[in-house]
Amino acid sequence: MSDKETKPSDLLLDLSTIHERPKIRIDGDLYEMLTSDDFGIVDIADFKAVGKAADKLQSGDLDRPEAEKLAKLVDEMIEKIVLDIPAEVLGKLTFTQKMKIIEVFSDAVTGEKEETGTDEKSTGENTSPASNDSTAATPIAG
Repeated sequence: MSDKETKPSDLLLDLSTIHERPKIRIDGDLYEMLTSDDFGIVDIADFKAVGKAADKLQSGDLDRPEAEKLAKLVDEMIEKIVLDIPAEVLGKLTFTQKMKIIEVFSDAVTGEKEETGTDEKSTGENTSPASNDSTAATPIAG
């Protein structure tokens, strides 16, 4: 049997260096995202730390210096995750939108798949300008 005729069940390991990158859309423009294969263990630990800090923020257990540190770390993570995202685009994203990008990345890393559409829930933004709903993340957008 030739290499090309080998059945997948006969293989112990099948690796590829060709990556099909997932994409996200921001303001109509597509951006490629890196995958977990592109990161080392330290980066993955940083992503988990961001998630834990965001949980703390939502429960009200994060003080201002910690929140500012989280906002900076989130920006750094987005710059790592999203290929070639311009600084001006990153600057326009709210904290909630940035966390949504990290959440989508994290779901891809863990193999979980969350439905992502274009509704209010997926963007993290209110669609009604008159609404006074808020999120705990809104005050530290930056």
